[in-house]
Amino acid sequence: MAVMTTARGNYRFAYLYQNQKMESFLDSHVRFFNHVGGVHKEIVYDNMKVAVAKFVSKTEKEPTEDLLKLSMYYVLNIDSVMPDVEMKKTMWKDL
Repeated sequence: MAVMTTARGNYRFAYLYQNQKMESFLDSHVRFFNHVGGVHKEIVYDNMKVAVAKFVSKTEKEPTEDLLKLSMYYVLNIDSVMPDVEMKKTMWKDL
């Protein structure tokens, strides 16, 4: 299941998938952007394997190649939270 929550208004979007593959991850973004009629400026991810390629340091993560391509295509900033941060859901900031 993909769940997106907006930072403002606490709006939630969910879509059920049969797997957690990269194709489903990318498709969830397309469906969400189409649903809300636009692309958010910044997206914050938790520690999903499809979003994080590796941990570089305690405060830095390297995004996957597919996530970088997605961010370049939609011209959006990506960020990720560290494991000790309470926020565990993907947050979508400002349309």
